[in-house]
Order: sequence, then structure tokens, then C-alpha cells
Amino acid sequence: MTLLEHPPPDTGESVHPEPFILVPYIDGMLHNETVESVRASGYPYALHALDPEDPYAYAALFADNWGRGSDLIIVEQDMIVPDHAVDEFEHCLEPWCSHTYDCDNEVPAYGLGICRFRYSVQQMWPTLGEQAARDHRGRARRQHWTTLNERIISLMLHWGVKVHLHEPEARHLHYYGTPDAAAG
Repeated sequence: MTLLEHPPPDTGESVHPEPFILVPYIDGMLHNETVESVRASGYPYALHALDPEDPYAYAALFADNWGRGSDLIIVEQDMIVPDHAVDEFEHCLEPWCSHTYDCDNEVPAYGLGICRFRYSVQQMWPTLGEQAARDHRGRARRQHWTTLNERIISLMLHWGVKVHLHEPEARHLHYYGTPDAAAG
């Protein structure tokens, strides 16, 4: 279920002048700090609860929101949007932007944790959402949440679109030493 906390204005047009922030989460795992950082951006956003029993729900949500008529910003349940990050995304001319974040690896991660896809790149490749949601056998909407980020990165690179990384590193509130690590 999607909870529109601050929906985009109904302009009667298919393209919204502002980016739309989508916050996918699992009940009990959405951090208050995440919601506050999204709210503080001042941009339209929706909180979308994912079924914890459906490992493909995130991919389906991504596919459903690809090409919705505005820039798409994803902020995952355990990320803190850096101050002014959405404004910087809005003014950046690159088609795909992200912030790096710590995932307890030697190299910082980037991608769906916090990223923006320009509407123009969604128009160029209108099927990317559905392609990203397909598994390695081509089955529709069967991409597991654990591999969705890498699938999107792979597709974007295949089409020659490289991520543009913004500073500073985003704060990631996930602690990998806890038992909920498998849930995202």
C-alpha cells in the first residue's frame, strides 16, 4: 500500500514539474530519520509498504513507477537524504544520479539507496522498469530485491548511462550485524 504523505500537485498534465520521491519500506524497518529527511526536502513523496513475504515486490514497485511522468527519486527505508540533495538532483543535468553510502564493504555502494532517474532517461528507455523487474530467465516481475540494484546498474551501463555521484556520502542506518540484515 502506498501512503501519499505529500503527493504531487494535480496539474492535469502528464509531466510534473517536480521530482517525485518514492520511499519503499518494510513495516517496522522504516526509520523516522529517513521520513524526516525526505519530508525536509520539501518535494512530493510517497511511502510505499512492501510485503515482506514477497521478495519481488520491490522490483514490481520500481517497474510500476518507471515512466510515471516526472523524475523518479528512490530513497530506501534506512537512508538519510543529505541536506539539499534533492535540490542538487533537480538542478543536475545528468540522467542518473546517486550518493554513495556505506554497506560495510571496502568500497561504498551507490544506486537504489538514494538515487534519481531523470524523466528524460525514462522516456529514452521506457521498458527499463519492466526489464529490471525480470529475472535472469526473463520471467516478468521476478527480480529478487537483493539483486534489483545490480540489475538496474547493469541495464543503465549497457545503454551507456553512467551514474553521476553527488557528495556528501549519504548516511545509511542499516546495521549489518543485526538479524534483520536479510530483509534489506
